[in-house]
Amino acid sequence: MPNIKSAIKRVELGKAREIKNAAAKSFLR
Repeated sequence: MPNIKSAIKRVELGKAREIKNAAAKSFLR
């Protein structure tokens, strides 16, 4: 089931990106 694994990785990367963006915004303030 490589499709499911790739989808999970995509979701995890998206979450990591959101966390990084939120951290960057808090640091800029």
